[in-house]
Amino acid sequence: DSSGFPMIPYLPGGKKYRILLSHPPGFHPKEDGLRKRKTVRGNTITSDIVQINTVIVEGDLPDG
Repeated sequence: DSSGFPMIPYLPGGKKYRILLSHPPGFHPKEDGLRKRKTVRGNTITSDIVQINTVIVEGDLPDG
């Protein structure tokens, strides 16, 4: 969104959440077992989203 909060694919909706994260996306711990409460956004694209990064692939995708 415009504030830079990452979108999390397993959170429904388009609103912001403050959740406890222990792995990416949204948090990359420096050591095992480290957890942190971070603000993230749900997986729905709303009018608040200002940038969407995509990759366009032409042709058939390989299986596996």
